[in-house]
Amino acid sequence: MKLYKALLTLTLVAVAGLFTACSEEGYWDKYNFTNDTYSFEQGTHSYSLKATDPLAEVQVTVERGTTKGNVDVPTIFAANSDIITVADTVAHFVDGSSKAVITIKIDEENITIGKNYTASLTLDVPAEQLSISGTTTYNLTFVKDYNWVVAGKGVYASSFTGEQFEVQFEMAEGYEGGYYCRVAPYKKGYYIPFFLDENANLESCPAGNYNMGVTYAGAALIFHHNPAGSYGKYCYTQNDGNVYLIAGIWDTAEGLYVAEEQFMWTEGWPGE
Repeated sequence: MKLYKALLTLTLVAVAGLFTACSEEGYWDKYNFTNDTYSFEQGTHSYSLKATDPLAEVQVTVERGTTKGNVDVPTIFAANSDIITVADTVAHFVDGSSKAVITIKIDEENITIGKNYTASLTLDVPAEQLSISGTTTYNLTFVKDYNWVVAGKGVYASSFTGEQFEVQFEMAEGYEGGYYCRVAPYKKGYYIPFFLDENANLESCPAGNYNMGVTYAGAALIFHHNPAGSYGKYCYTQNDGNVYLIAGIWDTAEGLYVAEEQFMWTEGWPGE
């Protein structure tokens, strides 16, 4: 009987020693019961701004499933312009907080009016650390544009169809240094832009390929204007009073054609 009790005591001591040894090795201490995963608080930010609206930075919040410990979570940054940058692509979590912020900087002075800008951040952690229900990629889009106001009417002569039809002109409100105008000859929302000086003379049409919003031979009809390009001799602007001409190239599915788009500004002409 005494021998049995002695063996039992030794057994209990051995078992206790086993648990003590595991704890000393850190096995139980390393087991993490918290939901240590990461996601973005918001998946997108999209801004459509006036030219005078400020947008110097956007703060992107990253969340985690715990508040314990100081943790650095890397991300992958991408943007379609070098005016969008980040000083640090890492989300720095501090002990006691479940959120960290990455700041996207925007060089406002070099924003091109009317251009669509995009940027993204993607969490760069193992798959098991990505939140199943959260957002693992953040997307930013923004565009700055002038406030366009109606600036009169006129008659447009299409060099492509040979037709004449009434059009409406729009002007950039608050544009400094003359007039920045545009016309949508073929479909609303698809414009040819142009600059007038303070005497309403035609200064230029910004170089570009302008989708007219209609199709020809199964493809988009594109008006190409670039005086410095390969077809520069076909790209020019001129006017005689309220009669204007913007010349370029029609880029179609069937080939290239000379384009000489003319219009007469009959109502609200800024030269009156």
